[in-house]
Amino acid sequence: MDRGSDSAPHVAPRSLPQRARQAAAGLRLDGSLAFVALAMLGICLLYTFAYPLLGHYPGLSLTYDWVVLDTDDCDPARDWCRQNQLQVLPGDRLLRIGDLTYAAYTNDRALVPFGAYRAGDPVPVILERDGQTVQINWQMPGTSGQVWNIVLFNLLFMLPFWLAGTVVMLFLRPRDARWGLLVIFNYLIATWLAAGFTSNTHLAGSAYVVRMAGWLMIPVFVHLHLHVPNPLPRLRTQISLTPFYLIPVILAVCELWAWPPPRAYIVGDALAVLASLALIIYRLLNPMSPSDRVAARLMLAGVALAFGPGLILWVIPILIDVNSPAVNVVAFATLVLPVLPLFYTYAAYKHRLGTLEFRANRLLSTYSFISLYGTAFLFIFSLLGRWLRLSTNALLAYLVFSAIFVIAALPLRQRFVRLVDRLAYGTAHDPDDLIRAFANRIPQALTPEDLVQLLVREVMPSLLIRQSALVAIPRDGPPAQSNVNVELVYAENVAVPGQWSLSTLDDVLADAGRYRFREATESVQVLGWVRLAVTLAIGERRRGIWLLGERHPDDFYPQKDIDLLTTLGNQVGMALHTASLLSESRRFAQDLKALHSVSSVVASSLQPQEVYKRTVETLAQVFGYSFVSIYRVEGERLHLQYQVGYDPQHLIQELPLTTGVMARAVRSGQPQFVQDVSLDHDFQRESPTLVSEIAVPVRSADQVLGVINVESAAPGQLTTNDLDLLLILANQLAIAITNAGLFDTVTRQLQQLELLREISLHMASSLDLKQVLDTIAAAAMTLLRPGNIHIFLYDQTQDRFTFGHALWQDGRRTPVTTTLRPHGLSYQVVRSAAPVVVDHADHHPLYADWADRATVPQSIAGVPLMRAGRALGVFTTAFFDRQTIASQDQQLLTMLADQAAVAVDNAQLHATALRRVREFESLRQVELALASNLNLHQLLQTIVAQVIALVDAQGAGLYIYLPELDQLELRVSQQPASWPGDFSGTRLQRHEGLAGAVLASNQIIMTNDYHANFSSTPFADVPVSSVLGVPLTWGSEFLGVLTIFNTDTGRAFNLDDQRVVSLLSGQVAVAIVNARLYEDARLRAEKLAVAYAELKQLDRLKDEFVQTVSHELRTPLTFVCGYVDLLLEDVMGTLNPQQREALSIVSDRAAATVRLVNDIISMQQAEMEPRQPQPVDLADLVQTCGESARMTALSHGIEMGVMVAPNLPPVLGDADRLGEVLDNLLANAIKFSPNGGIIRVTAAPALARLGDDDAQAGIKVTIQDQGIGIAADQQTRIWERFYQVDSTKTRRFGGTGLGLAIAKRIVVAHGGVVGVESQLGAGSSFWFIVPAYQPAG
Repeated sequence: MDRGSDSAPHVAPRSLPQRARQAAAGLRLDGSLAFVALAMLGICLLYTFAYPLLGHYPGLSLTYDWVVLDTDDCDPARDWCRQNQLQVLPGDRLLRIGDLTYAAYTNDRALVPFGAYRAGDPVPVILERDGQTVQINWQMPGTSGQVWNIVLFNLLFMLPFWLAGTVVMLFLRPRDARWGLLVIFNYLIATWLAAGFTSNTHLAGSAYVVRMAGWLMIPVFVHLHLHVPNPLPRLRTQISLTPFYLIPVILAVCELWAWPPPRAYIVGDALAVLASLALIIYRLLNPMSPSDRVAARLMLAGVALAFGPGLILWVIPILIDVNSPAVNVVAFATLVLPVLPLFYTYAAYKHRLGTLEFRANRLLSTYSFISLYGTAFLFIFSLLGRWLRLSTNALLAYLVFSAIFVIAALPLRQRFVRLVDRLAYGTAHDPDDLIRAFANRIPQALTPEDLVQLLVREVMPSLLIRQSALVAIPRDGPPAQSNVNVELVYAENVAVPGQWSLSTLDDVLADAGRYRFREATESVQVLGWVRLAVTLAIGERRRGIWLLGERHPDDFYPQKDIDLLTTLGNQVGMALHTASLLSESRRFAQDLKALHSVSSVVASSLQPQEVYKRTVETLAQVFGYSFVSIYRVEGERLHLQYQVGYDPQHLIQELPLTTGVMARAVRSGQPQFVQDVSLDHDFQRESPTLVSEIAVPVRSADQVLGVINVESAAPGQLTTNDLDLLLILANQLAIAITNAGLFDTVTRQLQQLELLREISLHMASSLDLKQVLDTIAAAAMTLLRPGNIHIFLYDQTQDRFTFGHALWQDGRRTPVTTTLRPHGLSYQVVRSAAPVVVDHADHHPLYADWADRATVPQSIAGVPLMRAGRALGVFTTAFFDRQTIASQDQQLLTMLADQAAVAVDNAQLHATALRRVREFESLRQVELALASNLNLHQLLQTIVAQVIALVDAQGAGLYIYLPELDQLELRVSQQPASWPGDFSGTRLQRHEGLAGAVLASNQIIMTNDYHANFSSTPFADVPVSSVLGVPLTWGSEFLGVLTIFNTDTGRAFNLDDQRVVSLLSGQVAVAIVNARLYEDARLRAEKLAVAYAELKQLDRLKDEFVQTVSHELRTPLTFVCGYVDLLLEDVMGTLNPQQREALSIVSDRAAATVRLVNDIISMQQAEMEPRQPQPVDLADLVQTCGESARMTALSHGIEMGVMVAPNLPPVLGDADRLGEVLDNLLANAIKFSPNGGIIRVTAAPALARLGDDDAQAGIKVTIQDQGIGIAADQQTRIWERFYQVDSTKTRRFGGTGLGLAIAKRIVVAHGGVVGVESQLGAGSSFWFIVPAYQPAG
């Protein structure tokens, strides 16, 4: 049977073409079988619908002996009903129908009674009733409902057999003899029943078909019971089946010739039934398998249910002298016949129905119950009707009786279902009852032992299960290997291997929850006894498998039991999980206790080596490990710290991080569990007996500190539980190692800090470089204990070491040479400005050329003394007792080197600072000397003397550049007395000598061999060794050259001398420029003094001239104006018009001249400072001046308005002068305003920027007119003296052109501003602002 209907045996996979060919053959076979099924259905339907399709129903039912069973009910209103009514009664025997006699009918089975008549035809009928012959005319009725009742009954009888045969043929496997017999048996009965309802009419040869099918059923029925449920080999070999088939086939063929007798086949069928019953009883009485026994009981129950109702409703009433049952009662009794093929098919294929088995079971039980219950109802109903003599109108009694039966049906059905279950399964348990019984008890099993006791002693017996086992599978699923180790919880009456293949596990899991019948498991070598596998799962994770095997009585698990066991399996899985958790909790508690003891031992020391030792020994003692070791990560290698159990001959002391299980754990940072070391290519064997290994990295944060390694010589001794424990212990060890390291680090750091503090104090209290470096070297010796320490100072400009200090382990302080190997470690450190650490120095290239190989250290480290990115020296430590230098020691060396660099830098800075102080003091003295003397020659002499003293030179000279000659002239020099002559006044050409070279290049030139570089000069015979020349410049102007020199060859100039002289050259250049400027200023001051005296004389003469002119001009002009006015007033006689006109011109000219003189005087006074300023109420002054000018304005037809803001502050100034400003501006506005014009005068507070100060409070006075206006290009010039817009206007309006100039000078003298805003033709607006008076305090 394939997996489509149930589990199939495990077979080897076939190739794709083989499977394709087999599928094609299966499809062809299935198509043929489907055609056979349809053909059989067509035959059965042909006879089922024979009356409406092939003949006419006569309106009565006859037996094969032509005895009337019943006549159809009809409507008396119809003719044929009235005609036939009461002519034929049940029990009458027909002797002749038309021309057909009964004798002819029995001899020729092709003759059809009533076949020649149609509806409405009269049929002469001769019948026998109560021993008398009666002749009647029977009228053929039309088609009535009785025809379709016959069709319906026929379908009800035939279809179950056809369906049973078709289901077996098309859907059940295997297709063996049992399968074929069931198919033939069901199809024969279906055909026999379909033709039997019309066989007495002989329609379509139905008589032949019924008899032939009856004969063929005899051997098939007997043969079927030989094979169902399983073949009986002993009887099958002892009994020859050929006569059983040959004789009935011959008799069936003889039926074509009306031989043998009509009812002979019925006797054969009865004998076949009896033989079949005998076979069933034989099976039950003889030893057989439980499943065959259950199947035999089911078949016997099927026979009883199929034929029992007929016996009850038909035979028994006759025996107890009850009226013969009606036709419909007999028909009901035959309705249970389809139970027979259903029971047989269920008995034979119960194990192969899979999930359909439970439905088939319930179908059988329900159908059987309805059949039996209906039979009992009809039987009891008939008896009660007979005994109680109930009439057909006692409807109420029938209804009450029926209601009682219906109510009683519900509990009786449950009992009947249990009876069928007992027949089918050997037990009548209720799944709900079992679930309720064990639902609360299974989860309470807190240990695997309690759970096993409950399952074995109660659950399995309740379900009649003889074989069972419970296994736990790995939590994390099947491993990558080909086998799976399972944990056996219990096994009852079976043997379960501890290791399964993956294929076995896959097969079991694939069939989980499905019944595995015996044939499907016989080919399985492992777990062949398993009939059902139930997966125990918690959520999505499988925890185990419940294996169920042989079961009483028939080794079968129906679907309802599978569902029950699946439900119980969930509870068992939960209980197993709970028990596992409890067991794990207890084991975990024990492990925690052991871990606590280990942790206590590990945490009891702060020395790393002691921690390693105690950890390994405790692991061996507490957990019983035979081989334990701890390795520590140092660089790229693992170093053994402590071990227990290993043979020293095979022990690995040091291991690279590239090979080995431990190295893999370090590289990956993950634990490594190798159950079989022979399969691991990385395994490094330390003992020939080792079989498994666990390597757990000891991690602190992201750093792997080391590895705990545990190995075993016994298979399976190390488990995942050990791995978990070691992981926890590794964390504890990491903490302990970290704490020990931190303690050691803190201790070292405290010692380092103390030494650094001492170094810092020493550095702060002493600037002696040698003493400070010795302190640092002593600190390094204390902390690191090297063989020796060297400190060298490095001159980067000269690429050489200038100082050396050494300290040896025995306390010796020896002088060292600064001449080191050019390609040695010290030069490499300072040139690369990076530390250099040499491990295993005796094999290092840096020491390949070392002369004395015995003195080569094992390891050496050199650290540069770095300051501001510059290497000041090197700090080296040499070790003779170890081959490597740890990283923390390197960090300490770097820290000490930094301290040494600070000390060196401080010492150098101190020396530099002292030198700078001396230099700055000298420069200050030079600056004071230069500032105290502005005489150029004396200044130059001072410069030469100061620069000699500043740089400790032996001589100096100062050249002045003569631009007109492009030459240098030595103005001042200071030279040794031994020199021949005085070189002052010597002139040098460009490029001549060192000074000429400085002139040509405008750069500092320094030489320590003068005559080698400058030979052809006036100083060729002078004993000079080193010379430094510095250009003196002021901006882009070249002033001269300052030279200093030494005559001794041992005294050379350096960069510091160059820097100092360069600084001094700037001051010298400034002093020279200042001296020259002073000389120029002195000459200009003398000239300015003479010019100032002349200007003062001219100013005095001007004042005298103005006073003389004003006096000499105003006096005669006053008399002239007076006499002219008298003449014009006719005091001295009447004047004719010509005289008057002439005198008017004279009067105007004289008045203009007087105004001009007054304006000139006012102009002179305006340029003078105001008199003693006083607070002036400008608002009152504006009002007064405005009223004074109002009359003049009115006389010219001009309107004037004055608006003064209230509460204006006073201004500080001269009231008369300010009044003069107002008068001039008002007079100017009146003069230029046309008749009818308007002048507006306003005074208001204002903010204005007066002078260079910020904006301040003031008072703004504005005079606005409607005059002719002023062009924009002339608005700035109107404030000039004697300026008028043009002569035309002057002639028209008159004036001197001084009024606005006087007004501006008065306002400016008061600290104010004045301005105008005007447009031609639109008038002008003159304004001025003077600051408000703000009293002090």
